[in-house]
Amino acid sequence: MPYLANAPHTDLEHAFYLVNDGVISKNNWNPRYLATGAYETGRYGYFDLNGNRLFDIPYQFGKMFGDGFAFVRLCEMVETEDGNTERVVHAYLIDKTGTPVLDLGKNFARYEGVGDGSEGLSLINFAGSFGVYSEGLIGFSFAAKLETSVLNEKNGWDDARLAGYCDLNGNIVIPQQYYDCKPFHEGLAAVQEADVHTTYYYYEDGISQEEPIEGKTADDVRTKAIGGKFGFIDKTGKTVIPFEYDSALRFYGDYAVVSKDGKYGVINQRNETVIPFEYDKIFSELENNVFLCLNNGVYELRTLSGKTLFSVAQEKLDDISAFSGGVLYYVKDHKVTAVYAETNRASGDVDGNGKVTAADARLALRASVGLDIIIKDMPSFLAADANGDGVIKAADARKILRAAVGLETL
Repeated sequence: MPYLANAPHTDLEHAFYLVNDGVISKNNWNPRYLATGAYETGRYGYFDLNGNRLFDIPYQFGKMFGDGFAFVRLCEMVETEDGNTERVVHAYLIDKTGTPVLDLGKNFARYEGVGDGSEGLSLINFAGSFGVYSEGLIGFSFAAKLETSVLNEKNGWDDARLAGYCDLNGNIVIPQQYYDCKPFHEGLAAVQEADVHTTYYYYEDGISQEEPIEGKTADDVRTKAIGGKFGFIDKTGKTVIPFEYDSALRFYGDYAVVSKDGKYGVINQRNETVIPFEYDKIFSELENNVFLCLNNGVYELRTLSGKTLFSVAQEKLDDISAFSGGVLYYVKDHKVTAVYAETNRASGDVDGNGKVTAADARLALRASVGLDIIIKDMPSFLAADANGDGVIKAADARKILRAAVGLETL
């Protein structure tokens, strides 16, 4: 699930965006708006890859699309018979037209309080990776009564919000035992192990702290969880790839991006290293064997075989950290631009007029010294990179000029 930047694009105002399942999700939806039923047109929503709003229905809370559907909540303030108002929360699974295809009912409608189990899940935390529908399951977390908990008689609950997976009826399919859980893809999901431990709180002058205070006994005892390493499980909850990675993205085909010891690489479903752990960051799954990475201050779009399709210095852009559906997204001067990664333009034809001229050489030269950034059109960049080394240099401009006057063939 690639992360897109904090910048405007057509109807996309200042917000954080996620690109998944062919849809841009505006990612600052906050459950607190459910408390008032507030909705401000334009603040939230779903958009196509060109930034056009897909539909205009005032859902107050929603998650990314997955497998063609997205989880949303809608709050209504309803007047009661005694003249007061009460909050009614609805939960739906919607399609890409915004049409509810499944009413998830009371199990998913509430956003506070913990149920007794007779009504399924009451409190489900859908922050971060949680709440994305994928392969019939939704990841969730809430404060669970754990066998390892040490519960204080005063509050009777714990802080260990562990994650698991449930179906669309609210039935827990994979028990809560993880610190984080990502959506399933290719039958596998990345999950983060949880270290559950007891925490003692000490109070002085109304302020709590975990460090002991001399002469005082603990006023509060709770359980907390700390995130550990990532591994992969199947849909039965069986560990398929051991917990040995610092972070992990989903599998795309046979490959998944993971990190360890501060570097990123790629593994296959047999947990074999396919791309060495040598990148500072890899932002995307290996979609069609292509991934977007950052290394030594340079953004690169690379193939599984190691060929560089695109390269630009990090300092020249505000952000370039999403590649999805064959589209590269970058931000320059606070504007999001989509770049379609096509490669069918002839080498040297930078302006795309069907022939190689001195004008193409001039465009390549300006790009080589930083006067222009030729990434608004991916074929333009590839055409300007005449020698195919992944960067545009003065040598590329020279080759294009020689080709324009018939001294060289590209």
